[in-house]
Parts: sequence; C-alpha cells; structure tokens
Amino acid sequence: MVRDRVAPADRPGQLARKARSRAVRGRFEQLGLRGTPYYVSRIDGRYYVPQIDEHSGIVSFVHRDGRIADVQVLCDFGPATEADVQRRATHPE
Repeated sequence: MVRDRVAPADRPGQLARKARSRAVRGRFEQLGLRGTPYYVSRIDGRYYVPQIDEHSGIVSFVHRDGRIADVQVLCDFGPATEADVQRRATHPE
C-alpha cells in the first residue's frame, strides 16, 4: 500500500482556507463536498478527502488524465449538530 499525505495534517487549516477561494471551490463542488475539506491523502492511487464543520464525511476519487473521476462518498455523517458547534467553540483556531 502506498500512502502519501497530500496536505500535511499539521496544516489542515491551510487547506480549509484555500477551499474557501473561488478557484478551488469549483473543484471541491465536483466532489460533492458540503463541508470544509480537512486534508487530502493518497492511498494506492486513490485520493481521500475528509470534510468537517458544516457537514462531515469522507469522499474519495481518482485523478485520471487531468480530471477528477470515479467520485465515491465513503461516509456521510451529515450536517453539524448543536453539540458539534459547541465542541468546536471550545477549540478556537
């Protein structure tokens, strides 16, 4: 198994900030993300993107010929609950 961390876990906020930019948002919309992408990992040629905040879950895809393909929703935990919002407030950025 080959595993590459595309966006380091020690800098997930950087990916989240980039995800809010207009240019990057279009790519994330292709993946059907409804939350903030936390980081990107590549395992055996497949990319995995966990999403947090507004909506939680994990999406995977392959990058083939310069295009995103074979998008799969692996987990969908749904929108944030009130408990999630309160828990996040206890851990400011």
